[in-house]
Amino acid sequence: MVSYGESREVTHEAADARPRPPRTAPRPGCPFCLIVCGRAPATVLRAWPDALAIRPRHGGVTAGHVLVIPRVHVADVAEDPVVSAATMLRAAELAAEAGDCNVITSRGPAATQTVRHLHLHLVPRAEGDGLLLPWTAARPAER
Repeated sequence: MVSYGESREVTHEAADARPRPPRTAPRPGCPFCLIVCGRAPATVLRAWPDALAIRPRHGGVTAGHVLVIPRVHVADVAEDPVVSAATMLRAAELAAEAGDCNVITSRGPAATQTVRHLHLHLVPRAEGDGLLLPWTAARPAER
């Protein structure tokens, strides 16, 4: 199982890197906004001023699967490039600790986005884990 260490806050010295006030108010009924506001349960693995890393509610697709969500409501990766980039920075910090992994986000229902709040999946991988991505052809069984 992948360990991401203790929860900790990361601060930046550059003025332009400081967390900005939310661009939009939390959306009623948004499960990630409810988690950020402390009104819904979640296992928080890491907390930063601008994002949270949480365990998926149903455990994820591999051991160590993590969701990285911004603290502000942004519907998807294209809505606010600054928030998206900051969220990717946090996912990249975790990926550096995880080893081989997929870092994935989806935009829109046709791309399998089921929660309209930006989130990045960090999915640790192991050789032969059997997890196929939609664009990965199934490999014939080895003999």
